[in-house]
Amino acid sequence: MDETRYGLRVSLDVPYADAVARTADALKAQGFGVLTTIDVQQTLKAKLDRDFRTYVILGACNPPLADRALRAELEGWSSASLQRRGVRNGTVFLHKSPRGPACGTRDRRR
Repeated sequence: MDETRYGLRVSLDVPYADAVARTADALKAQGFGVLTTIDVQQTLKAKLDRDFRTYVILGACNPPLADRALRAELEGWSSASLQRRGVRNGTVFLHKSPRGPACGTRDRRR
């Protein structure tokens, strides 16, 4: 696991489709569900006619943490207060690199 300027990066020595499935399974094992899957390659081709490497963004949510964050927001807690309590929102990115499938996260606290 490597730290990047956005979060963490993990490289897997498995086929890309397996890496996506394993990532979703790992998120599920930690209480997260994948709410959205964005195929960046397909989107950039369709919208900009731009070729791009295989790259998927998974939008994951942990319902109990989301509930805590939403209730805290309604109660007027600040973002910094939520961060101190360990409530975080993030996005998981999966892309195909020359070294094989890789995934990373972007911690939206920054």
